[in-house]
Amino acid sequence: MLYFNAALQGIFLAALFLSMVYIIGVVWRVEGELDLSYKFLSLAVLFLLFGEMLRVFSPVFFEWTFLLGDGFRAVFGCLFLASIYFMRDVVRKEDGELDDPVQKKSEQKERKAA
Repeated sequence: MLYFNAALQGIFLAALFLSMVYIIGVVWRVEGELDLSYKFLSLAVLFLLFGEMLRVFSPVFFEWTFLLGDGFRAVFGCLFLASIYFMRDVVRKEDGELDDPVQKKSEQKERKAA
């Protein structure tokens, strides 16, 4: 049973590391508010990765590393929430639910030119 648990934790850590690589690849290719959302997401996944690594290896090091791992997981939750919040604003602006002052100015210029 111990080997099965260790294998599952290893798969989880590997998946987190791989998602970190893909998220960083996206952050380098996007701009603006989407960039901000993905920066928060990449930080969140990084903190979750560190937190899980500390929780997995806490018996090897010190007992307080388990508590530090829980702290990293709490920071993950806050950063993940910030990422979702900024992504929500991007989607709402695309749908026209929120007013975008830059878009309004360009539309006004187009109307004046016509």
